[in-house]
Amino acid sequence: MLKRKLFDEYGGFRDKRIKNFDKGERFIIDDRSPTQDFGSQGLYSYFCEIFADVISEGKVRVVLSGNIPINQGVTDWIASHQTEFRNDGSYLSFTVEKGQEHTVNELAELIESIVAPGGEHYDTSSYKYVCPRTAKSLRRFVNILKEYWNA
Repeated sequence: MLKRKLFDEYGGFRDKRIKNFDKGERFIIDDRSPTQDFGSQGLYSYFCEIFADVISEGKVRVVLSGNIPINQGVTDWIASHQTEFRNDGSYLSFTVEKGQEHTVNELAELIESIVAPGGEHYDTSSYKYVCPRTAKSLRRFVNILKEYWNA
């Protein structure tokens, strides 16, 4: 069961009180750290939150919210995939089906390229930290999906 796999990998559902697999569906997949990513007011505002909702055994919805790294490459990726996107860059949602995991890796590469040495200048200083971490979390998620779907 995909929910069981994600539950085990990410330490439970988003709402840690939920233990019943029939009631839970959303997982926090952004690899946040309670010591590194939270201040006295909660999760730092520069953080890009990433969630996964299990729709079925072969389909998940990925949701990014908050400080989503955006450049022309990411904008082009959004335009070429079926997504829900807020123009202020605070929300991005898309589905991934079994066999389409590569699309998430594409997004991870585009996000990471924002801060790549020799790349274009970026104006958002937090991208230096946000882009690599967001890309790493997306890649980890893809690897978990591939492991489960190809088992």
